Amino acid sequence: MAALRYHIMKKQSLLLGFTALSMAVSSAFGLTVVSSDITSDTTWTTTGAPYILEEPIFVQDGATLTIQPGVVVRGQPRNGTAVAGSLLVARTGRIEAEGTSTNPIIFTTAAVDVNNDGNADGSVNAYTRFDDSIHDENDFLDEDPANTPLAPLNTAGEPNLQLWGGVVVLGNAPTNLGIGTGPGGDAEAGIGNIEGIDPQTNETKFGGFNPSDDSGILRYISIRHGGDVIEDANEINGLTLGGVGSGTTVDHIEVYCNWDDGFEFFGGTVNVDHLAAIFVGDDHFDFDEGYTGQAQFLFVVMPYFTAASGDYGSSSGDEAGEWDGDDWDLRSNDVTLNADGRPVPFSYPFVYNMTVVGSDLPSTSAATHSNSDLGRILMRNGFNGWVANSIIVNTGSTNPLSVSNADGAPGYNATDNAAAGTLGLAGVTFGDVPSGFPAASSAEETALANGGGNLVNPATFSLLGEDQNFNGSATLNPRPTGIPTNYTNPAPFIGGGFIETVEYRGAFDSNTSTPLWTTGWTAANARGFLAN
Repeated sequence: MAALRYHIMKKQSLLLGFTALSMAVSSAFGLTVVSSDITSDTTWTTTGAPYILEEPIFVQDGATLTIQPGVVVRGQPRNGTAVAGSLLVARTGRIEAEGTSTNPIIFTTAAVDVNNDGNADGSVNAYTRFDDSIHDENDFLDEDPANTPLAPLNTAGEPNLQLWGGVVVLGNAPTNLGIGTGPGGDAEAGIGNIEGIDPQTNETKFGGFNPSDDSGILRYISIRHGGDVIEDANEINGLTLGGVGSGTTVDHIEVYCNWDDGFEFFGGTVNVDHLAAIFVGDDHFDFDEGYTGQAQFLFVVMPYFTAASGDYGSSSGDEAGEWDGDDWDLRSNDVTLNADGRPVPFSYPFVYNMTVVGSDLPSTSAATHSNSDLGRILMRNGFNGWVANSIIVNTGSTNPLSVSNADGAPGYNATDNAAAGTLGLAGVTFGDVPSGFPAASSAEETALANGGGNLVNPATFSLLGEDQNFNGSATLNPRPTGIPTNYTNPAPFIGGGFIETVEYRGAFDSNTSTPLWTTGWTAANARGFLAN
């Protein structure tokens, strides 16, 4: 049996109080508390939901965790020495979490709001944890996530994030980590320990030598209000993929109102599609350590709110994309280099059909934010890859593209990569960006922005509602209007057939008869942020 501790609780009438039961009951009345790792095949069903993650829970020892459609999983918030609940799939484990477009799997917080004032009880890093001996399901802050998701801000005006941990999947696919003693180093090249989990053990390792490694299926999943910080540069993201191989299926995933990054890829070869990062406190899509997969239909809406007081830090967002070839700047002794000084494997992802909506509103200056990036794509540290058929709008006073010329590592930089044809943009529209873009001081940025059928500030282009703050009833229609129909066929760049050929730029078809792929399963849709 899986090493789980079950607490089944059935809520009776107020006169009868609460009766503890020793058998499973319907999801309307029961819940399951998980406090030990999963070491044998286990299925989570709606009759046992919600499932409460008491701490970081690992799927390991050859076990498969199956999560059925409609299941709600709640992670406990950090409180003093009690660490945040998270779900982690070790290299030896597997996950089969396949929701549907009308019945998604939802990960959210187990924080409580007993007095029903719209705020989590307690404070940052000391939120009150759900206790099945004194609380019932009406006490959850996010009481009805399927039908009434939490707003981005609570009633005190603070962002609803950092309320539990996140989801982490670790695999055996290659990375360019080397042998070293830094935070990610190991005794074997290509193997590291994932950030955000302390202490580091055999279960926290990721990476290997199997590019087609299969960690399972993640489909139609909404991950909300998470993120946890152990220390600087050591955080849990919404969805972390460490050394995940191309045999793994990852599509239709939303990360909504998350503390650190939305999606972070540490090496690996996994291909992904239909991913939405909405209101994320740091980077929305983060590539590191030699990621070589393919990604299509990515959607970013940056937070509109400024950084809150307390320990939230940059809750107003950082980059739309922070794309590194390696982590040389963080751990230069932990990168595998070839004779030419280039990291092995060579970072080379392809991103097609991405839409980025920055957070620079007409009434909001960059100075009111904790930083001034507001939706740009940052390429650095030997990054190689292509971005095609995409849309980036509302970066305000910040250039929407930043390419580092050199990162301190010997033998490779952005100039070399661009000249070699391993770094480029094709069919990208930049809207509402500074009049001086591309920056004259950066030959790489100028060359990338001016080539491949890219467009800067086309006069007729817009996304309907892009200048709203979305906390009230305002809506965004992410379908582009007034944009040329030319697009870049993936054939010259990509083999293998993963990228779908579509005749439009951005993450969504401009044809209004085609429903948005976010409809029916995302918090953004349920909150009414997206006009269909």
